[in-house]
Amino acid sequence: MTSFLRELRVGITSFARNKSSKAKKVRSYNQKNEMKELENLIRSSIVEDFTKSDFCYRDNILNLFGSPSKFFRPNLLLQLSFVLNADESNKSYPMLVDLSFVSPKQLMIAKFSEMVHVASLIHDDVIDSAKTRRCRPTINSQLGDRAAILSGDYIISKATFLISELDDAVLTDILSQVIQDLVLGEIKQFKDIPSVLAYNDIIKNKTASLLALTCKSVIYSHKVISHAVNAPKDVLDNMHRFGECVGLSFQIIDDCMDFSGDKKMGKPKFNDLKNGLVTLPVIYAAEQFPEINALIERKFNDQDDIENIRRLVFESHAIDRCKQLSKELISEAIDIVKNYSNKYAQILIDYILMLHERNS
Repeated sequence: MTSFLRELRVGITSFARNKSSKAKKVRSYNQKNEMKELENLIRSSIVEDFTKSDFCYRDNILNLFGSPSKFFRPNLLLQLSFVLNADESNKSYPMLVDLSFVSPKQLMIAKFSEMVHVASLIHDDVIDSAKTRRCRPTINSQLGDRAAILSGDYIISKATFLISELDDAVLTDILSQVIQDLVLGEIKQFKDIPSVLAYNDIIKNKTASLLALTCKSVIYSHKVISHAVNAPKDVLDNMHRFGECVGLSFQIIDDCMDFSGDKKMGKPKFNDLKNGLVTLPVIYAAEQFPEINALIERKFNDQDDIENIRRLVFESHAIDRCKQLSKELISEAIDIVKNYSNKYAQILIDYILMLHERNS
């Protein structure tokens, strides 16, 4: 029996280290199942918060949180929490769905990220007069702009209540900056003169700030960091940059998708162009074809403007340049995660690469 158990242990260890495609597929399958379970746990936790509410548009909000979303931000933040917590732990590695390995503060930060993200989408839908989001009717198309704005504001109020429950002045300052940056990014989008510099500034505020500041908050809430007299600035800055790189990379890919659409996520073609928004593919194409600047100035309002922009973007190297920049940002983010040697670091890297490859 002892011999049998020894052989079995050797066999299992060998399989775990096996680099064959079959072993990789099994590990990938198990990790995807864990990701799905983690997503469901986060979703259930957020839904529970709103189910207790007597807000008049509660059911519409619950419908949004139940929509086909991967809960990418909170999923990534909780995986990052596992990476950070395991690096200081001598315990055996639990499964990703074991949230006892995540501190209550880290869980609240993850929930905060999704609440603010969804609230910003509701407000975006009002600004863009969008009829659908993730293949479902938007709140503004069902109930009107006023109800949608109030719904978004209500979600933000719930998110800010989460901040107050953290009972930490530093985390309150960091996470309050998220909401301020969102508003500034939205204003800049409609005021700034289109350029690569202005574009970077806008998406840093509007998109990347949420992930950058919540990643920074997750590491600050780590028991070792939070109890330090002076939290190591380079460690906090690295996590901020990690989140910023991932956020910027995915926003650039999202801007490219405006020229191809995404049926699974219900993203129609040329939605940004129809709303007069100047994104990176357009800015890059304008460097090669200066005639685009006249179309930008009139916000693509003439009958043939969108078709002309589409043609010139694809005739230029704009999409390829955008995808290359997106890859470089993801590589920078991965290099930061590689500073941690536990198994969760590789799981997080695989997760980021999987999402990036699927979207690009």
